Amino acid sequence: MGYTWQEGLAIVLLSGLLFLAFTLSPLRGKLIRAIPDFMKHAISAGIGLFIALIGLLNVKVITLSGTVPALQLSTLVDGQRVWNVQGLLALAGLLLTAVLMAFRVKGAVVLGIVITTLVGLPLGVTQIPETVTMEHITLAPVLFQMDLGGVLEKGLLPLLTAVISFAIVDCFDTLGALVGLSANVGLKEGTEKRSERALVADALATCCGACVGTSTVTTFAESAAGIAEGARTGLSSIVVGVLFLCSVFLAPVAGIIPAAATAPALIIVGVLTMRSAASIPWDDLECAVPAFLTIAVMPFAYSISDGIAFGLISYCLIKLLRRKGREVSAFTYGIAVIFALKYVLANL
Repeated sequence: MGYTWQEGLAIVLLSGLLFLAFTLSPLRGKLIRAIPDFMKHAISAGIGLFIALIGLLNVKVITLSGTVPALQLSTLVDGQRVWNVQGLLALAGLLLTAVLMAFRVKGAVVLGIVITTLVGLPLGVTQIPETVTMEHITLAPVLFQMDLGGVLEKGLLPLLTAVISFAIVDCFDTLGALVGLSANVGLKEGTEKRSERALVADALATCCGACVGTSTVTTFAESAAGIAEGARTGLSSIVVGVLFLCSVFLAPVAGIIPAAATAPALIIVGVLTMRSAASIPWDDLECAVPAFLTIAVMPFAYSISDGIAFGLISYCLIKLLRRKGREVSAFTYGIAVIFALKYVLANL
C-alpha cells in the first residue's frame, strides 16, 4: 500500500490498540460464544492441516511450482537430478517419531527432533556453529521507530483499511488457535474465561511488539506441539518463552536444529489435531459444508482467519437460505458481515 516499514509498525501498533480495546469490552465473551461447536472442531482440524503444510514447505517436500503446489523429492542442478536430502531426512524423522509415539515413548517428539538433528550433521543438512553466542545484539535500529505522522498524511481511508484488516486477522488467528487447540484436548469448562485473558495478552503483545520493531505478535498454531506432549497448565509456555529469550543470545546453538528435524514434529501435530474432525456432524450439510470450507481454506489460503471467515460466512448464508436464520445469533451474523466487508475493501 506504499507505506514505509516505520509506518507499517505504526499500523501494527494502532491495530493492537484496537484489538486491545475490543478484548477489554464485554464483546470479547460474545465473540468466543459466536463460534458454533462444530466449527470449533473444524478449526482444530484445519489447524492440523495448516501446521503439517508448514512442515512440508519448510523442507521443500512440497513446493510452489508457479502457483501450483508440487511434490518434490529431488531437484535439477546443472542438468543433473539431485535428491532433496533435507526432505528425505524429514520424512525419515517423521517415520521415527511416529514409531516412537506408537510405542508410547515419553518425549517422542523431542527425541525425534534430537535424533534427526544428529543424523543431519554428517549429511550436511546442519553443522556445528563456530561460536556459541551472538555478539553486538541491539534493538536500536528498530526500537520505537513507529511513524504515526506518516500514516496520517497518506489518508484516513487507507489507514483504516489497513488497521482494521490487521486487527481482524490478529483477533481471529488468535481466537482460532485458542478455540481449535482447546477443542482438540477437550477443554470446555472455563475455556471461555481463559480465552478472554489470552486475547488480552495477545493484544498487549502486539502493541509491545510494534514498539520494539516487529510485525504483529500472535498466538502460533505450533503451540500444538507442546499440547501433543501433554502441556495443559501454561507452564510449558513460560518455559518456551524463557528458552526463546535465551535463543536471542545463543542463536548459533538454536540454529543447529534444522527444519528437517522440526518438520516431522509439525506433521505429527497435524495428525493429532485432525482427530477433531470426527466430532463434526458430516451427515448434516448445514454444518458439513461450512466445516469443510474452514478445514480446506486454512492450509490453501495459508491463514487461520480466512478459514474461519469462509466457514462463518457460508454457515450464515446456508441458514438464511434454509429459512433457519433465527438459529444463528446476531453477533455471529455481525462477524460474517465484517469478514465480507474486509474482503470487499481489500479488493477495491
